Amino acid sequence: MGVCTRKKLDIDGNETSREGVRLHFFDYSQKEIQSINKYEKKIEEEINRVKKLTGGKSSEWIKRRDKKLLYEHDDIIIMKGVGTEKKKKLNQAGIFEVYQLALCNLSSDYQNVASESGLNIELIKELSDQAREAEHGHPPNEINFLLNENPYSARYGDSWREEIAKVKEMKKYICVTQLVQHIHNKTHDAFKDTKYKDTFLFYHDALSQMTDKKCIEWMRKKDILKRWIRPVIGLNDEITITDNEGNHISSKRYNGRPVGDCAEAMPLDNSLFKDLHTSFDRHCALSYWLPLRDKRRFSKCTPKLILNSITRLWDPGNGVTPKSSRIIQDIDRVLENLLLVVEHDGAIVPGVCDSNGHRAKSKIGRQYWGACKNKRASKLDELGLHPDICNVVRIFF
Repeated sequence: MGVCTRKKLDIDGNETSREGVRLHFFDYSQKEIQSINKYEKKIEEEINRVKKLTGGKSSEWIKRRDKKLLYEHDDIIIMKGVGTEKKKKLNQAGIFEVYQLALCNLSSDYQNVASESGLNIELIKELSDQAREAEHGHPPNEINFLLNENPYSARYGDSWREEIAKVKEMKKYICVTQLVQHIHNKTHDAFKDTKYKDTFLFYHDALSQMTDKKCIEWMRKKDILKRWIRPVIGLNDEITITDNEGNHISSKRYNGRPVGDCAEAMPLDNSLFKDLHTSFDRHCALSYWLPLRDKRRFSKCTPKLILNSITRLWDPGNGVTPKSSRIIQDIDRVLENLLLVVEHDGAIVPGVCDSNGHRAKSKIGRQYWGACKNKRASKLDELGLHPDICNVVRIFF
């Protein structure tokens, strides 16, 4: 998931530089985005799984006392140097709990306990010193978190949702609220030092997880919904489409929500992802000869290596693709594309973006293909290479 932002703006929101525009990466490439209801269902399934644990697998869910700690009201048998026989002798002298030995701090006290128990006075002194280091109060009771309705809440308190998201069974899922929060936060950060800090907006096509009623209500409560660009004055309340047989069909499917993936209005889908793929191929070709375990290498061998490579190329700080100029170019093109779509009554305009769906009507729109110019071979400095391999490539090329 990429978020386009213009990073260098003056206090009035004007660009101070055409450079510094980056894409922020939100990694859910190996996760399934779940609606709020489905994600809560996954949490419920994980809680039920944990509650059924038995044997050794349940041990981490049982909190036992720290064996290294001694408490005032511990039985003296817990103390170092006290076995069954010595416990009996100390009991004969009226010593049953640790704190009673801690009260012995005079020579006469040591002598009395020694004479009544039959133990030597040196041992009584050692036990008394040990007792004075004991923790206050009674020893904690064993806690079995599995006996609670929600073991995660009982064990981790208010942070239980963060902890449950880390377990193996939950790592492959992500709630749509996390995606929405990321989009909102990154957009906020991009405009926080401009005059648009209180009026900024973001656009995202209509993911079913985002248009879900529960997610809409969540965004409203978080004061995020007002930031999402979507039809709110009846534009999409009812649309009429024409099927292949010429029949007119009315639909309220898009009532109050954006349409689905609209590449004309999405710079990433329009061209920038292609830039990323092209750059990735180039980096793989230029670094293939590096050792397999070399951290500078770009590789498609495994999903993990692909993710590592894409993340490095995309990184807001050190990333090299897409270039700032290309991001700005495609963002600026969005307005032009939208005006073309409106001009053609919502139909697809050939050449703007390849699309499918009911808006694809034959013989409508104009061709928008730019003229192809002869291109010279790019110089090494113009390839936009990542710092990890830039210097290495220079040595061999």
